[in-house]
Amino acid sequence: MKEPFSFESEATFSPCSFYLWSLKRKFSHNKSSIIFIGLNPSKASERSSNHTLRRFINFTYAWDYGSLKVINLVIRVISSPLTVRRWFDQVGKKNDQVLISHALAWSQNPSYDLWL
Repeated sequence: MKEPFSFESEATFSPCSFYLWSLKRKFSHNKSSIIFIGLNPSKASERSSNHTLRRFINFTYAWDYGSLKVINLVIRVISSPLTVRRWFDQVGKKNDQVLISHALAWSQNPSYDLWL
């Protein structure tokens, strides 16, 4: 399935750019949203999508959601989950706070669904 022609895009990185806190794509303002929780972020960003993000976009579109948000348990930007162990601080100082804020938003908003 092809990505929709246009969508709003947002990526939230740490000030040092080593940690990606969340990615968001919005296709429609009139439909529900879905949150995907993954293991680790890749090199996807506000302007580019990787294979995993394109799959999430296709699921979101096929399941008739209007937007998606991707958050990860390990937030260090890496190209492969096999390299996670090489980094001393894979999670970063703010990740617990970011995960909790997204979990609260999901739990308090009936238009959000969660996919693990």
